[in-house]
Amino acid sequence: MERLDLLTDIPSTHSMLTVVALGGNAFSKDSPRLESERLKEAAEDVMNLLADGKVVITHGNGPQVGALYSDLTYLSLWEGVACTQGWMGASLAHVIDIELRERGYPFKTVVVITRVVTDPSEGTLKPVGLPLDERKVLELRATGSKVMTDSRGRLRRAVLSPQPQAIVEIDAIKTLLNNKFIVICCGGGGIPLVGYERIEAVVDKDLASQVLANSLGADRLIILTDTDFVYLDYGTAKQRPIWKLTVDDALKLYSEGQFGEGSMAPKVLAAARFVRNGGKVAFIGRLGRVREILSRNSGTEVVP
Repeated sequence: MERLDLLTDIPSTHSMLTVVALGGNAFSKDSPRLESERLKEAAEDVMNLLADGKVVITHGNGPQVGALYSDLTYLSLWEGVACTQGWMGASLAHVIDIELRERGYPFKTVVVITRVVTDPSEGTLKPVGLPLDERKVLELRATGSKVMTDSRGRLRRAVLSPQPQAIVEIDAIKTLLNNKFIVICCGGGGIPLVGYERIEAVVDKDLASQVLANSLGADRLIILTDTDFVYLDYGTAKQRPIWKLTVDDALKLYSEGQFGEGSMAPKVLAAARFVRNGGKVAFIGRLGRVREILSRNSGTEVVP
């Protein structure tokens, strides 16, 4: 079947800047391996966004860093984050480069291994690694490690997730953007720092993406995951999609605990913070459906 692209031959020269955050869970369902079909969907989403201007890409790494942290115990947590930034960033760059060449677009991709300055005093706990059996839980607790229940009811190792404050490589990212690069950065939320020191923690990818987007003066923040909408009463018989949220309503629902910690809650918080700090609009929706999201036929829109 002939391929039909509803874009001009060359992307628009509009000055709009979009930061798109790709969820780690959206790339794979049952294993940390990246599924080729999901990568292609991500690349096509980026092509659609190029119609409006420049694009910066971030990505999650939950299943991927979890597997590394569980199996290769000689890797520290920050080393696992650094590894997945390179692995996943290179995989994304490869499929995006193929799409760019096929369409004749005058852009190149670059992967920036990113460090993020954080504030541990405002941090929370975040589950990492593979689900634990009872024996492993007892072993971890005996060594002083913390364990928590994730949004699916599984017991997993708990680590600090500090609040991101600044992107160390922000000036390099701006320079690359101004030279027609599609930048892939802040993978897995970035390598967490306190001052100049790396710490054993994980930064939430969506919150880091919000700091990045506001630091760049981006117009839009788009968070793509494995669900079509933000839902009220998710997982219950009363579950219903939210099409549009104001910042105030988003923060109110967040404070009431409507959204799952470690899953939808940070996405809603990141979207609200982005708009409150000068962004024009934020969207949360499913990977592979950017066109429908931007036409308001899918996804949740967060507005002032």
